Amino acid sequence: MTNSNARFSSLICSIFLVVVVASIISSFYVHREVKGMQLNPDRIERILFMRQYEYELLRTTTAYVEAYSATPSDLLSRQYFNNWFSVLWSRANSISEGSVGAAAIEDGFNIEDLQQSLIVIDRLVYESEVLSLENYSTSLDLFKRLTESSHDYQQQRNSVHREISLQRQINFFQYFKAEFVLHMLTLILGIFVALYLARANKKLLGLGVKLEDLVKQRTEKLSYTNIRLINEIEKKQLTEERLLESQSQIERAKKKAEQKANYDSLTTLASKTLFNDRFEQALIRSRKAKTEVALLFLDLDRFKNINDTCGHNTGDQLLKMAAQRINSVLRDGDTAARFGGDEFALLLPDIKSFTSIEHIVDQIMIELRKPYNLSGNSTVVSASIGITLFPKDGEDTETLLRKADRAMYKAKENGRNNVQLFTQAMDDDAHARLFLETALYKAIEKKEFQVYYQAIVNNLNNKVTGAEALIRWPHETLGMIPPSKFIPIAEDMDLILEIGEWVLYTACRDVQRWQTAEGNPITVSVNVSYRQFIKQDFPDLVRKVLQKTGLAAQFLILEITERLLIEENQAVLAQFEELVSMGVELAIDDFGTGFSSLSYLNKFPISILKIDRSFIQDITESKDHAELVKAILSMAFNLNLRVIAEGIETSEQAKFLIDNNCTYCQGYYFGKPAALASFEKDFKKKNRIGSNTQQEVGESKLGTVTHMNLTDNSLIVLPSN
Repeated sequence: MTNSNARFSSLICSIFLVVVVASIISSFYVHREVKGMQLNPDRIERILFMRQYEYELLRTTTAYVEAYSATPSDLLSRQYFNNWFSVLWSRANSISEGSVGAAAIEDGFNIEDLQQSLIVIDRLVYESEVLSLENYSTSLDLFKRLTESSHDYQQQRNSVHREISLQRQINFFQYFKAEFVLHMLTLILGIFVALYLARANKKLLGLGVKLEDLVKQRTEKLSYTNIRLINEIEKKQLTEERLLESQSQIERAKKKAEQKANYDSLTTLASKTLFNDRFEQALIRSRKAKTEVALLFLDLDRFKNINDTCGHNTGDQLLKMAAQRINSVLRDGDTAARFGGDEFALLLPDIKSFTSIEHIVDQIMIELRKPYNLSGNSTVVSASIGITLFPKDGEDTETLLRKADRAMYKAKENGRNNVQLFTQAMDDDAHARLFLETALYKAIEKKEFQVYYQAIVNNLNNKVTGAEALIRWPHETLGMIPPSKFIPIAEDMDLILEIGEWVLYTACRDVQRWQTAEGNPITVSVNVSYRQFIKQDFPDLVRKVLQKTGLAAQFLILEITERLLIEENQAVLAQFEELVSMGVELAIDDFGTGFSSLSYLNKFPISILKIDRSFIQDITESKDHAELVKAILSMAFNLNLRVIAEGIETSEQAKFLIDNNCTYCQGYYFGKPAALASFEKDFKKKNRIGSNTQQEVGESKLGTVTHMNLTDNSLIVLPSN
């Protein structure tokens, strides 16, 4: 009986189990079909992805029509098209390489047609600076064909999806019918099993009580074990959390360090390290592809003035804006880096023609010259750019950077707001400058400099009333080096302070000795560099030199350049006033060649103007120069200023100046610059001859002009007109 019940129970349970399994399988298929009827996330992502592509295609087409159907000067529309065209290229690459794009291609999207069309459009639009009507129409047709192809693809996919959905609905209803029958069988068998189990439940209750006792005992033991395991797990979790936090901090610190090492903190441009790395990689690619790499070294003109005048915060704001403008012009793959201060380096790889460099440089210059709104003020800043090319100008990063820097400084020398391509002559000039820099140190140490003196003659009595102290450098191998070559270098190296002090002391000492020996109140003019006013307390230096040499202050004339006047530095103005209060006179050297104006003459305590030799040379031949010199003399007379005309070489020039009441003259016609001994000898002769000719000079206005040629100490009589 027991075996019979057991077999019956086994049979019922087996049938019930089979029905349940069949029901589960049927439910699985129903679930699958229902799920298939839904639009899964992958499908949604693919649809959105392709709709984004269609949107970008339409925007690019619209931007193309706006950019190239407009006037050629509409650069903003073309830049807008370039941006959308780059986005379309990126979308094509993502379709070709991404997982979503791969699914779209598998569904039938023609990626090859898209890529080939973009290549053709790229060639038609950018192969020349001016887009022809034929190329414009061809490109527009390609854009339209791509748009129609995308629309056909979308329509075809939607149609296929509806057919699949209908088939799945039919399958779903078929599976649902089968599942309903199985569920009914399961219900009937479940009732039989429930009745059978109710009978067996009584027997199990007795066994359940015993099992509960055993389970309770076992549970208590497991509870203690479980508590111990929980504590251990919590400790491990805490340790893991700490490890994860430490790892996260390390990753953040690593990213921060990489960001700091690879990018400039102010402008977010590449750092020197990242720039040099990309430069090396670009050189490697260029060697393989046989292309050129361009390096641009850029410096903002007069940035220091803005920084000093408006403050460092304003300067930083200007640097950020300039960096953004530079970046906006560069191509994909180009790199801009800040090399410190207001210096920027630009890497342009894969250069196939110099035209592309010119285009980028022109755009940079245009962008940088646009006004900057800094703290409510509109400011205009230009740039000086030096360019080197690999492999023409060098084979390594260091050489190309060095030569680009030289080209940039050449651009600054040529007036700023300038672009210079590196030439070998710049390298030669740099080596020559380096040689002179080294030689300057030795010259100061060995005291190789000499002071020459050139006479300044008073036309009213033909006497030498003053002399200009001129520094000379007789080099053992280069011969006599003119001041125009070594003085700018000395100013850049701040050696002019030591040299200028020596010249000032020597000139004052020599003049004081002449006055003591001859009893003549001769004055001496000394050229002063603007750096002597900027870098030191120059009035204090003059005071000490005068005290040491014993020369009275009224016999010293300091010649300054117009650069000091343009700066309008209040500290410099204060030094001028202090010097004048001491009795020292100030003269503007090379007047007329710079940017002097009447406002400067009124603002600064100037008493002497020295007309530049470039105007004197042509006064007898150029009516414009003659009228200009007359105007300067008339202006000086009205402003109660004395005038010294320098660079006089002929008797005609001297006569013109005398006829126009120029009191003081200087030049080769009166005497060349000479060393101390030669000048002292000529000084005595000229003043002795000059003292006997006062009557003739006084008669010059009546009809005859008498003058001395101090080179041979002979009198020259010039007939009046």
